[in-house]
Amino acid sequence: MSIIIALLVFSFIVFIHELGHFYFARRGGITVEEFAIGMGPKLFGFHSKGCEWTVRLLPIGGFCRMLGEDGQADDEKKAISEEELDESVHQITGKSETTSDETSVEPLTNVQGEGSDNNGKPVKRQLQGTAFYEQSVWTRISAVIGGPLFNFILALVFSFILMALSTISTTEVAFVAEDSPAEAAGILKGDVMVSIDGHRLVRPREASIYINVPAGDPVDVAVERMGADGTIDTLTYEIKPAVIEMDPTLPADESENYYQIGVGYTTVETNFINVLKYGVLECLSWIKIVFYSLGLLVTGQVSGTALAGPVALVSEISSGYERSLTEGLKVVVANLSFWIVLISANLGIMNLLPIPALDGGRLVFLSLEAISGKPIAPEKEGFIHFIGFVLLMALMVFVMYNDILRLFGWG
Repeated sequence: MSIIIALLVFSFIVFIHELGHFYFARRGGITVEEFAIGMGPKLFGFHSKGCEWTVRLLPIGGFCRMLGEDGQADDEKKAISEEELDESVHQITGKSETTSDETSVEPLTNVQGEGSDNNGKPVKRQLQGTAFYEQSVWTRISAVIGGPLFNFILALVFSFILMALSTISTTEVAFVAEDSPAEAAGILKGDVMVSIDGHRLVRPREASIYINVPAGDPVDVAVERMGADGTIDTLTYEIKPAVIEMDPTLPADESENYYQIGVGYTTVETNFINVLKYGVLECLSWIKIVFYSLGLLVTGQVSGTALAGPVALVSEISSGYERSLTEGLKVVVANLSFWIVLISANLGIMNLLPIPALDGGRLVFLSLEAISGKPIAPEKEGFIHFIGFVLLMALMVFVMYNDILRLFGWG
């Protein structure tokens, strides 16, 4: 059951992403040919309002396929030529499209959907004026950016839910543990944690990340402290974190140690205003953490093997769900909300990266068109996106391989 819940959560996030593309595409007059959850072979689907809605075998993503998304050349391959159209109409009606008879059939170039000839063979009908490439550049930009935008909205909504169901902590120090590195350095109760190693804190959770990444090396902790005269001073302390947890079954140099400086944080009342305020901060915090993590990856401070894919995410969601079951429905919903915020913020940011085949890659080409006033040749853009797609699939295989190794304890 926990695996099913995890898959539903992951699929729900993907659905909202694709719904963003769908909403802005339809709003801009673009025909959406298929709305798919999952990748690979189609399991089942149905047609509604000119769109095919499908569920596919592999729950690792989804797509919203728009008519003419890859340019005019691609759309022309789907449209039949005038001669083919005239022949098809003749087969269906027994009359030529160009006849002057009052009962003649109108040209199919403005009709949506598909027809079929006398033999049941589908006849493609060109949807004139509703293709992606036929719309203004700003309409196309909105259709592309709609997916990530809906992910950020989803992350914000579930940040509110998470704050409403959780104890809300602030960055103000509530206590300093006795004999801790923080006490030795001079941190006091009432200090407000401002930054660690120059990384400004939005939410207290970030402190743990910035302390643990250096793996025990000293960190610069900046705090704000109110003086006796009411003025606020910013003080910076160099603190060497203490190891508080390690796996005793492993050698010290192989254990994944956990570090902390020994402080706890104050909490505030869970009311409407605080839920809104700290919900926004929670969402912004996770977006900030995604960018920070990408920076660690690019600079080599984190190995590529640390990347987590769908397999790892489903496993973590499933494990968290099972643990929270013993603590009641409120904790279950809070736990699932946490994962929705985390994954949705990640998905929104990752899709905006200027990488071919991703939404960000398409936005680069559309931005160049908006600036120059001329579209990039569809063949060139399509080739670049194809190369990007191949590389992304290779990365996906690598990430899933690492996920499986971690899942079975082999890596």
